[in-house]
Amino acid sequence: AFYLGFEEDLSAHTLALQFECDKLGIGIDPDKPPWRWEVWRGSELCWEPVMVASDTTGGLNWTGEVSLYLPYRCQPHRLQLREARTWLRCSPLDDLPPGEAPYARSPRIRRVSTYTIGITVPVTHALPVGPEELGLSSGQPAQRFPLQHRNILKPEGPEEVVEVETEEGGWEAWQAVPDFGDSGPADKHYTLDPVTGQVEFGPAIRQRDGTEPQFGAIPPQGRRIRIRRYRIGGGVRGNVAERRVKVLKSTLPYVAAVVNQFPLTGGLEAQTLEDARLRGPALLRTRFRAVTADDYEHLARQVEGVGRVRCLQPRPDDPGAPPPGTVSLLVIPNLPPLDPIELQRHIDLREALPQEDRRLAVETELQAQLKLPPATEVRLRDYLDSRRLLTTRVEIRAPQYIWVAVETRVKPQPKAEPERVRRDVKAALYRFLHPLYGGPEGTGWPFGQPLTIDKVYALIQTVPGVAYATELKLYPIDLTDPAGQRLGQSNQVIEVPANGVIVSYYHNVYLAR
Repeated sequence: AFYLGFEEDLSAHTLALQFECDKLGIGIDPDKPPWRWEVWRGSELCWEPVMVASDTTGGLNWTGEVSLYLPYRCQPHRLQLREARTWLRCSPLDDLPPGEAPYARSPRIRRVSTYTIGITVPVTHALPVGPEELGLSSGQPAQRFPLQHRNILKPEGPEEVVEVETEEGGWEAWQAVPDFGDSGPADKHYTLDPVTGQVEFGPAIRQRDGTEPQFGAIPPQGRRIRIRRYRIGGGVRGNVAERRVKVLKSTLPYVAAVVNQFPLTGGLEAQTLEDARLRGPALLRTRFRAVTADDYEHLARQVEGVGRVRCLQPRPDDPGAPPPGTVSLLVIPNLPPLDPIELQRHIDLREALPQEDRRLAVETELQAQLKLPPATEVRLRDYLDSRRLLTTRVEIRAPQYIWVAVETRVKPQPKAEPERVRRDVKAALYRFLHPLYGGPEGTGWPFGQPLTIDKVYALIQTVPGVAYATELKLYPIDLTDPAGQRLGQSNQVIEVPANGVIVSYYHNVYLAR
């Protein structure tokens, strides 16, 4: 391997490496060089793979440039008695995919120079509002002030605060708290309900002994109250697919272009009363501490952008389980609900897979949809770090996605429209074999549960207008096959490992005559 150390913190930078090389690294495919790029992320995460944006060096065989997307929070490290704020490593692959060969002779690098060409920043799909005056204080406890808008995003940064006018005519920022349980009468606290858009100041609550202590300070009578800035938005309409953001709303100096490398996720509608009733017992049980596997799964689901979670615990009798002291979380990112429009978009994308010229692009997009965005991973790790046991190491990774294609022939009922029946069967298959909204319960295909032919027969039989299915085949799909052979042999059972979940590839539905 070779290492590059940088004096500056290059977290979230797009780094360009210019190489001058001799053509000596023979025996490899220049389009698939057998090495990996990694960055040091600290003693807990160690060396983490880096996404390669582009590579024109042919596997370090000729002069060209390698562009890398560095992750958030690169860590300083001391390596071979040398200190650096950011360490980058390039090393050969240990296990090569079938059909690929290692270097028969090592490449030779004559010169390397580096510079940054961009940066990755977290963005939010929202509309900023403010400053906005809320009214005058009456000097009474438990004052409430409604904002002009609802559906407010979680406040972030020093600008998104409520301020109270001072005696000198200036403005003083107060502190937002989740509740007033730990607030004293002198604590300048307030709460903000993001759903109703309501700001509340501390109440006076009557105790058993007859006293009425004040929980949180009261703004002095006659003082103006305002919110400096807040953002509105959210909901499922805020979710945007990968590489759809391409235009700057207003120009910025030295910024030539923008693109979202990962989808914008986490947009949800307001929680229903029924959902709150179901969450209540879990909140009381965990008290926001991660101890058991259920605690980790419940707390992880509270993080914006997280869809489903499966926690794998250390087990001495299971060699595939995490090592002692490590909790492994399999995370599926949040995806848009399968309403009629989204379901049709879901189907249309997969319907392009049989087209040879579009297959690779569609497969890349499908895999990108199931990858947890870096910003979501940072939020999840921060959220769990403050709630886990001190000696527990949390590992966040994707589950093993088992891609499946279904081929079936159905007989419509005499009075049913055949084409409508065919479309409905196909839609039912795509909905059923979905990692987030599929499965028998509609809550996502269960982790580790195999797909059997009888379940698919039973599903097809429930589609209105279907008389029966004359034949049915289940095919496993291998997206990593070096020869480009995707379709495996048909089986009556598609096995799913404990860390795996079923995902739809492309389904064929024919009409029986």
